[in-house]
Amino acid sequence: MERGVATEAAVIAYLTRRGIPVSIPFGDNERYDAIIETPDGRPLRVQIKTANYSDGVVKISGKSQHTNSQGHEYKQYRGDIDYFLGYSSDLEEMYLLPEGVIKSRISLRVDEPEQSHGTINWAETYEFDAQWPPEPAEDDRLARQTTTRKVLTDLEALDIPAWFSTDSVPYTVIVERNDGELLRLRIRSVSLNDAGKLQLNATGSIDREQLDFFLIYCHDLSQSYLIGADEFEKTIKLRVQDTDHHRGLVNWAIEYELERRRADLCDP
Repeated sequence: MERGVATEAAVIAYLTRRGIPVSIPFGDNERYDAIIETPDGRPLRVQIKTANYSDGVVKISGKSQHTNSQGHEYKQYRGDIDYFLGYSSDLEEMYLLPEGVIKSRISLRVDEPEQSHGTINWAETYEFDAQWPPEPAEDDRLARQTTTRKVLTDLEALDIPAWFSTDSVPYTVIVERNDGELLRLRIRSVSLNDAGKLQLNATGSIDREQLDFFLIYCHDLSQSYLIGADEFEKTIKLRVQDTDHHRGLVNWAIEYELERRRADLCDP
């Protein structure tokens, strides 16, 4: 605990010396430790980690630890953050790593090994000053990966087998039904608008005949929704918030929640 506090203080001081704005969340309910701002004003959620150095290698954990009545519980971040900031007090060095780079743990090689085995993650590649600021294109890539990881996590929680597809096809993942039929799903990210609705637009460049479902994720609500490709033509709006006046048919978002529509992906 004390070591973690010391690491956070060192990281904040490190960032402050470089003139990088840092915001700390109030309370302990957030999965990230801070928000840092790029020179062009992009906010990035970061998790601060102690980078343990020994035998020429820096090791950084990609899990959070919580203590409950059953003991210690470890959980991966799975898209809750944008970057890890690992700080080594031994080396007085900080490392910037995209969230997707670390699974359970990553080892960064500082010194040349006596024998090279496989791919080496070199620490200098992730040194903060060499990485800062990250390119906006990298943020966009991380955002897409974040949405996909969130959705795949929801599918996994419902015991629905899913596989990644290639970039050359209109679907993002393939899901297998109980009878072996394969369904093609396209993952999309949507936002909650001021009218309390989620809006999904199907662009003309997508071959709808090669899709069975759209699987959309709303980061504002931390919720996945399943929409049949044949349930709308160009646009569908899902109402989240109730209002006094409704015109015509209302598609209530709650009816499209992935958990409620699990049978559509499992049962023939």
